[in-house]
Amino acid sequence: WLESGEVDAVVTDDYDALVYLCMHAGGAGRMVIGINQPTIVEYNVTDLLRESRLEQLQFVDVCILSGCDFCNKIRGVACNRAFQLVVEHGNIETILENLDDKFVVPEVFEYQAAREQFGCAPGGQNCPSSEL
Repeated sequence: WLESGEVDAVVTDDYDALVYLCMHAGGAGRMVIGINQPTIVEYNVTDLLRESRLEQLQFVDVCILSGCDFCNKIRGVACNRAFQLVVEHGNIETILENLDDKFVVPEVFEYQAAREQFGCAPGGQNCPSSEL
């Protein structure tokens, strides 16, 4: 339904939906959060990718590092730090090679499995890239 363009937006409070929209809607799609809340926010994935200047796999890595449902997160790394690290190092593999000791990587950090869950092939191959 995402790939076919039959859906205009996804309404959810689960931010993992942004990653699915990025990967399965051709780097497009919109997500609306905050229904029944005082503030409703709409995210446009195309705009997020363009304004952040991230490739799709990098956006996936930012979301994984920020915390997702599919793997443990690195203690001390939240959204802003995740974005900074990906901009500086490009991907999780390089981040792990260069990560400051003040951040604690969990013993089980299955970021590759999380990538696969979001639609990237192992190692990031066949993961679409964005030229927005």
